[in-house]
Amino acid sequence: MDYERKNIMKINREFFDNYLKYILSALLIIVIAVVVLYSIKTAVPKVEADGIKVSGMYSLNLKYEDIQDIKLEDTLPEGLRKVNGIDIFGTAYIGNFSSPNINKLKVFVVSDKGPFIYIKAKNVDYHYVIINRKEKSKTEELYNDIKSQIKK
Repeated sequence: MDYERKNIMKINREFFDNYLKYILSALLIIVIAVVVLYSIKTAVPKVEADGIKVSGMYSLNLKYEDIQDIKLEDTLPEGLRKVNGIDIFGTAYIGNFSSPNINKLKVFVVSDKGPFIYIKAKNVDYHYVIINRKEKSKTEELYNDIKSQIKK
């Protein structure tokens, strides 16, 4: 009888350990998903009177006088590497990145399809800011808004 009781306790303990592992794994996946979704949701650039602002985990506060040049490109830089940020399977990039040609980048790209707004900054923290929106028309509208603010 004692032997059966030990076996039942052992089986219950193994079941509990496995159950706990599954629960903790599920919680971890949920937390990661929430962080990623929050980062994407808050990575919306806003054109304000004094500059471009992006709130969230990887924020940006770029004044118009700190913009050296702005252009619209169809592709992202070759060899884009994440330094500190989020890379969602090559479809969205948010945070600090680098590439072989451009050392320090702030990237707020929510669609892997162009166009992309390249903003050359005078700031020492990053050389370029790359931004886009999900729709091409929204990206072009954002580009025109920023360009018109720079010329003021």
